[in-house]
This record gives sequence, C-alpha cells and structure tokens, in this order.
Amino acid sequence: MNCFIIDRFEGKTAVCENTETLELVDFHMDVLPEGATAGDVLIVDGDAISIDHKATIERKERIQKLFESLWN
Repeated sequence: MNCFIIDRFEGKTAVCENTETLELVDFHMDVLPEGATAGDVLIVDGDAISIDHKATIERKERIQKLFESLWN
C-alpha cells in the first residue's frame, strides 16, 4: 500500500507525490476516485485507489495553521 498526494492536474493526468519517496507519479484521471481534487491524499493498494478523507482533512488543517502562523 502506498500513499500519494494529488499535486495538480495536467489535462487528463493527475500529478501525484509519493509521500514516502517524494517521487512524482502520473495517474490517468480514469483511475482516480470520483471527486478527487488537488491536495487529496490517495491510498493505492494494488489496483484500488481511494481517497483518505481523514488524512486529507488533517493535512489541509496542518497546512492552514502553518500558513496562518506566517501572518501572526
């Protein structure tokens, strides 16, 4: 099982970062779960790809707090 973060979309490709190796990997949009957006944490287990909603929320909250600390 591997974890990836969707960095951005380029056409019909999602550019994703492997959270362990930091390697960028492309996934065709057809294999992503419906509704996947930039910043989502993906769990890849064999051919199955799912969004880890809890990890996505935690990550976005952590980034928001870091961003706010820059301005306070």
